[in-house]
Amino acid sequence: MEVIGQRLPATIELALICFVVAMIAGVVAGTLAAYKPRGWADQIISSVSVILLALPAVWLGLLLIVIFAATLNILPSAGRQTIGGADALVDHLRHLVLPVLTLSAGYAATVALSVREVVVETLAAEYIRTARSKGLGEAAVVVQHALRNALIPIITLAGLTLPDLLGGSVVVETVFAWPGVGQLTAESVARRDYPVLLAVSLIVACAVLVSSLLADILYHVADPRIIYG
Repeated sequence: MEVIGQRLPATIELALICFVVAMIAGVVAGTLAAYKPRGWADQIISSVSVILLALPAVWLGLLLIVIFAATLNILPSAGRQTIGGADALVDHLRHLVLPVLTLSAGYAATVALSVREVVVETLAAEYIRTARSKGLGEAAVVVQHALRNALIPIITLAGLTLPDLLGGSVVVETVFAWPGVGQLTAESVARRDYPVLLAVSLIVACAVLVSSLLADILYHVADPRIIYG
């Protein structure tokens, strides 16, 4: 646990930032795609989402390194910070960009496709027509009515995504030499360090339980008719 404790903050930081990026990008993209089904925005967002889902994280990470680090030389390719760097905060943020893009891409695509399906069904409901007939603007109809009533599937997806990010960071942390639990897991597999692997598995299992509990609580917040306990 002492070894994992040294690596856990880096993984939590990466996972939480990826979670926020994936959820915001996915919800916004999915809502835009659902507003006019089969329109140009829907076709572009759906196509990009399917492509991102098909790309392996290893390949995407290496591609980003080749483009932004090796070719354009505008972002660092590995590590969490540059030793002896002038501005620690800016340097740290620059190191975060490529791992966050790689890890959050697939999850953002999943959220976008799921939100699209839910919002399309919600926008076709009778109460949405009633809201429009009252003279409400399209923004109010989509945000206050459609998205609000689509919160339950979104919360379910969020509850599954967060622990998955913690457990799925092994590849990304290895590609970008990010000093987190994912890289530690890969190193432990190579040297057959079973106690560390068991401890990592226990942490991921606890993350799943805590995330499921938070999702149950948020169900009740989003819809008081749902009782949890």
